[in-house]
Amino acid sequence: MTSRFPDLPQPRELIVDEPFWQYQPLYVTSGGAAHLRIWSTQAGKQLLVMVTELGLGPSITNSIENIWQVLAGQYPDTEIVLLEHYPAAESLGEEHLDQVVVDQGAPDWRRIWPCAPANSNADSFSQWMTAFGPLAGIPAS
Repeated sequence: MTSRFPDLPQPRELIVDEPFWQYQPLYVTSGGAAHLRIWSTQAGKQLLVMVTELGLGPSITNSIENIWQVLAGQYPDTEIVLLEHYPAAESLGEEHLDQVVVDQGAPDWRRIWPCAPANSNADSFSQWMTAFGPLAGIPAS
């Protein structure tokens, strides 16, 4: 499946910061929790959303379709740029950041950081991480 990934926006104001945001995955009886942060962006009807894995309940990766659906329902008529963040402690030792889109119920991911030098977006992702990764507590290198 190929999906259109929106460009990574410049975050402006942090409008939501919920360190223990609870979500209910599809097809599972128990929910999970993540750190949810939402920033306004320079584009008026767009939000930058970062969901950070806490290791509590079903993973954000396995729940991303429902997370997307909940966010889209809370922010209708708004483009959501969704980032999935795994700290090193929750990802077998390597912290990483992925952008996620859900198109017709099917998720697709692209690695933002760390990004292989051979990736055609490596330079722009590196610049974005240097400028904005620290806002989310993610080291740029």
